[in-house]
Amino acid sequence: FVINYVTNPDKTDGAKYSDTELQALQDVIDYAENPSKTEERLYVTGINASPDIARDQMVMTKLQFGKTDKILAYHGYQSFLPGEVTPDMAHEIGVELAKRLWSDRFQVLVTTHLDKNHLHNHFCLNSVSFTDGNKFRGGSKAYWIMRAESDKLCKEYGLSIVENPGKGKNYAEWKAEQEGRPTIRSLIRDEIDEIIKCSYTYKDFWKILKERGYEVNNSGKYITLKPTFSQRNIR
Repeated sequence: FVINYVTNPDKTDGAKYSDTELQALQDVIDYAENPSKTEERLYVTGINASPDIARDQMVMTKLQFGKTDKILAYHGYQSFLPGEVTPDMAHEIGVELAKRLWSDRFQVLVTTHLDKNHLHNHFCLNSVSFTDGNKFRGGSKAYWIMRAESDKLCKEYGLSIVENPGKGKNYAEWKAEQEGRPTIRSLIRDEIDEIIKCSYTYKDFWKILKERGYEVNNSGKYITLKPTFSQRNIR
């Protein structure tokens, strides 16, 4: 999923970042590069940036073009069916996906986490282009572009993709769940798990959820979510 991960809505001074803002960006990078999840950073690759100093390089790009307000970085997520890929293959696919989508204009960190049955890639993308200073355009369009390229790449490797995106649970989705293949609901559950890890308070959880493009409806008996990539609410 492409998401607005770190935001700076109140920034007015373009000369520098506060310690809190710098730490927020570093926290995202540290989470993505977590040694216990990436085999001691074996599965960490920088594109147009060095993993060891990625934050500073991203900040330098922002300062160079005077783009230090609002969204600081974007975070993407790509998951694979349990047992379908090796760590090397998962990371190779993640790096190739990042190269196809962003390498001509943006600094990106690609990391592969091995701590769950389903191997998954994280992408930390600078919000400002190092070539022209323009901002990355996130939202539903960016999601669908990423998804289409990810599906195309996975098919090239003979891997599974999520079936029937944006629709309610039907036989095909039920069958996919029974076979352990990823579905819209399973990916949303994974993303919610990630949000929980990034939330210090209950209020933070709902704030980050909405920043990631989810519409939240709690007026009925159950809370429902509507992601930007879905046609209907999901309980």
